[in-house]
Amino acid sequence: MIPKVRFENYSKNKAWEEFKLGELVTIKSGVSPAAFKYGEELYVKVDDLNYSFKYQNDTNMKVAENLRYKKTKKGSVIFPKRGAAIMTNKVRIMGISGYMDTNMMALEPEGITTEFLYLYISKTGLYKIADTSTIPQINNKHIEPYKIIIPEENEQQKIGNLFEKLDQAISLQQQVLEATKEYKQSMQQKMFPKKDKKVPEIRFKEFRRKWEPISLKDSIDIQGGFAFKSSQFGSGKMPIIRISNIMNNGKIVGPFKYYKEKDNFEKYKVSGGEYLIAMSGATTGKVGINKDIAYVNQRVGIIKTKLNVDNFFIGIILNMAKFQYYLTTQWGAGAQPNVSNKQIMNYNTLIPSFEEQQKIGSFFKTLDKKIEQEEKKLETYQSMKKALMQRMFV
Repeated sequence: MIPKVRFENYSKNKAWEEFKLGELVTIKSGVSPAAFKYGEELYVKVDDLNYSFKYQNDTNMKVAENLRYKKTKKGSVIFPKRGAAIMTNKVRIMGISGYMDTNMMALEPEGITTEFLYLYISKTGLYKIADTSTIPQINNKHIEPYKIIIPEENEQQKIGNLFEKLDQAISLQQQVLEATKEYKQSMQQKMFPKKDKKVPEIRFKEFRRKWEPISLKDSIDIQGGFAFKSSQFGSGKMPIIRISNIMNNGKIVGPFKYYKEKDNFEKYKVSGGEYLIAMSGATTGKVGINKDIAYVNQRVGIIKTKLNVDNFFIGIILNMAKFQYYLTTQWGAGAQPNVSNKQIMNYNTLIPSFEEQQKIGSFFKTLDKKIEQEEKKLETYQSMKKALMQRMFV
């Protein structure tokens, strides 16, 4: 068997060969934390995989070396061996030798290169190797007979080098994106007054006046959405924005339900640029900016700014942690969190002159565009990697 795309020098080489995965690796299991004292050595738990991209170079827990147990070698491919974490397909490479928890498994490459093994398992998906009939789990009996098709070592290395460079580009782009987001968060903290202050730490030099206290009722109105019935959902052209579509990052994302009837609910239609707030459920208090024509479902509030405030500036306030904290601690607790128009409108804040609002709003609008551009670059790299893996692997 041969892949659809191959390096030119290897296009006439022999086909890839099939092996049992157990023939190419040594399987290693973890050790209970009770066997260790605190120290400086890595001790990898499943949760640590959430804070790494490809190489596992750090862990939250560090242990002292215990000579009774062998370390998992640098270059081993590691992943969760049981539970829901298997379905997330978090596969990593040990960047430093260390120990593992009993919920982890490691494969030390012997007849296969580390990079190729990492890529192959990542592409395959842990869930395909695992027993998922009850609680997902991967044991030796699943690894050893699993069939894997590979090329000769020099072609493995060539493929590995290509994807290593692509992974480096993805990692760097993730760092750029995170740095831009952190900069935005930092500037929000500095360009809005801290508690008991009337002016921010940083502001545009032409503005001197103190910010004025207001309640949101002085600046916005909120209109509720329409109570669409599930029987009205279908394959129509008009999306319906529900509370579940409003995300923590200030975005409104699908999948959407669509309205299949011919009725026209102009009162509940948004066309782009409006801020929408989730007023019940798990996303209570979250605010997102709408970018397309859509209908708004019940328990989603349409925020309409008054003439004395800048729409984007108010959007920043509604997306800031202080507002979210106010809603969730004052009104959003309980089995089914929810807030009312009145409770939202009673939120007290400070605002500057309309001109300063516009300047601040424009500054953060530019930052949001920058973040969106960096997100698109990252998506492009990730899509490129996915497409190449589909074509360069059997």
